[in-house]
This record gives sequence, structure tokens and C-alpha cells, in this order.
Amino acid sequence: MRKGILLSLVFLLIVSGLKAQLVPIDINKESEFLLYLNGAEQQEDFDNYGDKLLLREGLTAGQKDTLSYVIGITNYQRKRFEKSAFHLSTVSDSSVFFMKSYFYKAISFSELKDYKKSFGLLDEYDFSSMGNDINSLKIHEQSGVALLMRDYVAFDTLSKSFNATDTSLQSEHRLQLQYAEKLKTLKRKSPVVAGALSAVIPGLGLVYSGNNGQALSSFIRVAAMGALSIESLSKLGPTHPQFIAFASLFSFFYIGNIWGSALSVQIRQNEQTKELDHNIMVGLHIPVDKLFQ
Repeated sequence: MRKGILLSLVFLLIVSGLKAQLVPIDINKESEFLLYLNGAEQQEDFDNYGDKLLLREGLTAGQKDTLSYVIGITNYQRKRFEKSAFHLSTVSDSSVFFMKSYFYKAISFSELKDYKKSFGLLDEYDFSSMGNDINSLKIHEQSGVALLMRDYVAFDTLSKSFNATDTSLQSEHRLQLQYAEKLKTLKRKSPVVAGALSAVIPGLGLVYSGNNGQALSSFIRVAAMGALSIESLSKLGPTHPQFIAFASLFSFFYIGNIWGSALSVQIRQNEQTKELDHNIMVGLHIPVDKLFQ
């Protein structure tokens, strides 16, 4: 008797569990709740609940696409680009969110510095039938990635086929052309030359690297210690502690001036290329945000 009752209870629990899984999901409410979790800074709950929803049985293909898009674009806005790239990649080409997901997915890979992946993704899909501006957006995004890879041949080839009618997209592409010109003409200065110049005239290597303000202070420091060392040598002799102290400081500043000049060339070039790369990335975000807002 008891055994029969227990079996009946187990059966009812299983059936009720299956019914719960088959209850239709309200995709709008679930999406709103996900956005609430995100707005409340509950990122762990957002991730867990989103994963749970995607694994729920009975979801239609359209519902999965919607959830993947919401989770992906929210992670994109949070600059969690690895997660955004993953979820946006699962949005099918039959979804109304596909085109937007496609572009944001490519940008996410660029933010992760996987430029080859981003470039390849943009090359996979034919946007020529989507209208002139959409196709031009693709060209703009792809040419920007080519710049980030320093592939100037690909950049020039793509830019020649850019013919957008949208004024904001035209504006962004003009900026991209300016960044390309700056990258192409960016002078690659030699740290060895900078060091050699500062060995001859302290601070001259810093002028060569473009740090004029530091050049003057470097020259004054080295010249002052050199003058004090010469004065101490002439008045007190080479064995006097004061001369030894000034001469040691002079050597320290003189060698530091040479080393600093050589290092400043690399630092300056890194700063310039980093700033240009940042501007190129901003130029990839803006037209996509404007077109799909």
C-alpha cells in the first residue's frame, strides 16, 4: 500500500516537473528581467539566469535568438566582449536581430584584438543585397580592421569600393582615411640615433623624439652637474670627496639622459599608435550604433 502511494507521488512529481518545463515562456518578460538584473549590477545572477533560460526546453528558434541577442548585446554594452562575441555568434541568420548581431560580433572580436577573426567574419556574409549603406558599413568596418592589422593594401582596396550615401557614415570613413594616412606617414625613429644625439648634446635625442619640454630640463641637469664637476676638479683635485660626488652625479645624469632619450622614442611611438588604434576602434562603434539605434 505504502509502496503504491510512494510510486504515485514520484509519478506526480515527474509529471508536474515536465509540465513546468513545457509552460510557454514569455520572452518579453524574461528579457526585461535580464535587463533588470543587469541594471541592478547583479552580473553573476544575470549570467546564471541567462544560461538557465537558454537551456530551457520548449524554446522556439526565434526565442533562443532573442535571448542570445539580449544577453550578447548587454555584455557588449558592459564591455564583456568575450561573452558578447559568444552569444551574438549563436543568433541565426533568420532572426530579425541577425544583422545587428553580426556587426556587433565582429566589433567584439576586434575589441579582443582578434583582428583576423573579425575581418574573416565580415568577409563571410554578402551584404550587397541589403542596400548601399549596409554594404558600405560592412566595407567601413572591414577597412577599419585592416588598418588595425596594418594591412594597408587591403585597406586601400576596400576604401575604393566605399560609396555610402549616409552622411554620418561618410564622415566616419573620412576620419578613417585620415587615420590611415597618419599611420602610413608615422616616422619610425631610431632609439640608437636618439641615444647618440643625447650623447653628443644632452637632451638633443629628446628633441628628436618630440619631447621638447623634457629636452631642456635634461640639458640643464647634465650641464649643471658637469659645470660643478669641472669646478670641483680644478679647485679641489680628482681625489677630493666633493669632486667624486659631483662627478658621480654627472655620470648618473649623463647616462640617464642617453638611456631616457633612446627609451622616449619607443614610448612616443607606442603612444601615437595606441591613440590612432583607439580612434579607429571608436570609428567602428559609432556608425553601427547610429545605424541600429
